[in-house]
Amino acid sequence: MKWKQYVIYIAGSERIGTIRETCITKAVKQFVSTLDRPAKYELYNRHHATVRYNDNIGLMNDFLVMEA
Repeated sequence: MKWKQYVIYIAGSERIGTIRETCITKAVKQFVSTLDRPAKYELYNRHHATVRYNDNIGLMNDFLVMEA
C-alpha cells in the first residue's frame, strides 16, 4: 500500500496541515471527521477535493485538499 501526502488549505488562504493516507477520499473523510461542524466534500479528480460546511451559503468553499 502506497501512502500519499495530502495538504490542507483554508480556501484562498494559508496551509493548515497535512494528512498521510492511501487515497484522496480517505484523506478527505479523515479531515471532515476532525471538523467541529457538519461538512460535505466534493472530489474533482484523484488529486484535488474541496470541503464545505453544510451551513455555508457563500460562493467559496471552506477548505481545499490537494496531493502534495
